[in-house]
Amino acid sequence: MVSTSGVWASSPMESSTTSVSGAPQGTKNETTSFVSEVIDADFKTQELLKYDLLRSRVLLSDRRLVHGVRWVSQLITTLEVDIGAALKVGKPEALVPASFATLGAEYQPYLLATAYMDTGHYLQAAHAIEKANAKSSLCVFIRLFALYKAAEQHVLDETPIDPMDTNTGKCSAYGEYLSLLKEIRQLESRDSFILYLEALVRKRLEQNEEARKLLCRAVKLEPLNWNAWGELAKLTHSVDIFRSLNVPSQHWMSAFFHLQACVDLFLAADALKIAEFLEVQHHFKDSLFILAMKGLAFNIILSVPEGLEAFEKIRALDPYSLDYMDTLSNLIYCKEDRVALTVLAHSAHQIDRYRRETLCIVANFYSLRSDHEKALLYFRSLLKVDPSYTAAWTLMGHEYIEVKNSAAAVQCYRKATEMDPRDYRAWYGLGQAYELLKLYQYSLYFFQRAQVLRPNDSRMLMALSGAYERLDRLHDAKVSAMRAFNVGDLEGAALLTVAKLAEKEKDDVATANAYVKFLEQCQIPGTAQAELFPDEQAKGHLFLTKFYWARGEIDNAYTHALKATEFMTAREESKVLLNKITEAKELLRKNAEETGAKSESAVTPIVTNTRTVARTDTFALHRDSDGDVEMDLG
Repeated sequence: MVSTSGVWASSPMESSTTSVSGAPQGTKNETTSFVSEVIDADFKTQELLKYDLLRSRVLLSDRRLVHGVRWVSQLITTLEVDIGAALKVGKPEALVPASFATLGAEYQPYLLATAYMDTGHYLQAAHAIEKANAKSSLCVFIRLFALYKAAEQHVLDETPIDPMDTNTGKCSAYGEYLSLLKEIRQLESRDSFILYLEALVRKRLEQNEEARKLLCRAVKLEPLNWNAWGELAKLTHSVDIFRSLNVPSQHWMSAFFHLQACVDLFLAADALKIAEFLEVQHHFKDSLFILAMKGLAFNIILSVPEGLEAFEKIRALDPYSLDYMDTLSNLIYCKEDRVALTVLAHSAHQIDRYRRETLCIVANFYSLRSDHEKALLYFRSLLKVDPSYTAAWTLMGHEYIEVKNSAAAVQCYRKATEMDPRDYRAWYGLGQAYELLKLYQYSLYFFQRAQVLRPNDSRMLMALSGAYERLDRLHDAKVSAMRAFNVGDLEGAALLTVAKLAEKEKDDVATANAYVKFLEQCQIPGTAQAELFPDEQAKGHLFLTKFYWARGEIDNAYTHALKATEFMTAREESKVLLNKITEAKELLRKNAEETGAKSESAVTPIVTNTRTVARTDTFALHRDSDGDVEMDLG
């Protein structure tokens, strides 16, 4: 065996690999753990948990925070303890919705405003409160929240669906957000929900740091404000930010925040541990939210069967739920299961044909059928419904790549990265798009951004390797490919890439090392190498035949020449080599018999004689004008 000389040791990227400014550094999924913080949280009893959830639902429902209401309501039904038992451990009066008893004369304008809110007439809702000059904190929130929703609607109406249109729709609503922020800042007192609303406005104004601070204050004032927790998870763009957050980690609701943040930061191992802890220890076993987070975590680590199982369980518990079914369609797409994706698309279309998840599922259905124009049509429709849906911009970029429209793909990926800088798929897509445009330096930069977000994903490392190779940075390319092998080569091409790069560098020993390791992997049944690279296996055996012959290792040369005959593409050449090696072996045997030397002491003479035979038969290893290894056959 040729000495590996450290080739297969795990080594960091060389100094030539530049650090990416603005990307989260040192985010290693295996070493970061937030599980202990969750375990230390105070979960109380099931009765108290259910009481807290009921109270949270009242607080959110009074303010028409409908997504939070739905989330809390699903958790309420998960806990098996009776509501009557929950009422006994708390204050029943705290579970009474807003009424005349709590609002007095302001209850009437509140009723009118919430009716307008429920039907999407936001400016009328704000006017109803303003006209009555209602000053209670609840009415003030309803009016300001209605103005915020109206500004959001203006952005939605003016956002183009053409990725080449640079108008984002934000400019027209910018003044509305500034006016709203000014009014919020003038309030004498701001409760948890006003702080949450201010954070939403600051997020729209791209003041993320201030928004995070406000959300931390909001969850401190009212830990049952799930909307604030959820928004804070979305703004946690790195592990360093996650660690720096000053939140009430002892409160049980922080566990669900940790779960969502871990998924968003691709900390799949932590997310799965937290999900298991919540299911087993605290009886949230059939929570749709926890099951969805598990499915997303399995998707991160590419455990497709487990991810499918989690999402299918959601469908079994609630056949009409479309939440996260777009991710399920992505998993089915990866399996290339047309039948399953057809069934899912048909089911989603029957439930709600205009829901964003449905549009995404149908777009994936057409993409899998290679009908990319129809897929693009559905992605455009999806983004008209929800232009803030980051994954849709990324997927539409993939479709533009398929139809060779690199410029449109770049715009889609850029919008995705602007909305969510944690989306490694969008950074990776930008790298691919610039690669097609032959702008390799840009391509390298974006692949680096993706790799920083996914440091242990072999696909990102292989993309980096390809970018370095195109820039003639062969050593960096080889280091990236070796790292891809060390972290777990998903596509099976890392070793082969190392071999080809070493061959380009005319390093025969490193090339032989790589081919030996590659061919060892090919012997393992079911591996990607064994199934996908027959021609490369043949080339590897031929190279090793010539390499070992040049080193005088006839037995090894004979073994690889014999293996090469099993491949159609190398059969003729390998037969010629095999005949020459057989002749050489026979000559050595005769020489050994004549001199009477024993086999144990004939190692040195054999090598010497082999080289003599190689010279006399002009059967030598050299490179042609293209750098490929050849043998002269005299």
